[in-house]
Amino acid sequence: MAVESKYQVFISYSNEDTDLAQSVFNFLTSRGLRTFFSKVALQAIPAYREAIDDALNNAQVLIAVGASAENLRSTWVQYEWGSFLNDILCA
Repeated sequence: MAVESKYQVFISYSNEDTDLAQSVFNFLTSRGLRTFFSKVALQAIPAYREAIDDALNNAQVLIAVGASAENLRSTWVQYEWGSFLNDILCA
């Protein structure tokens, strides 16, 4: 029997787009999707990079949220997208 991953969806966003990402998170969770949103998921977690990597490794979908192309080029969004893509290519 396959183990169900903690998250189905991973939301990647820059700090400038926190409010927009929060809206996406609220929409997805209201429909029952287990969604990783760092503002919620990383509260009181000191090893946040490990938590992000774990969520990326197990999520089925990544949604990049950005109000501008510049925001989508932020360091963390690029890292998260690259990690997710790498997991797909190496699967």
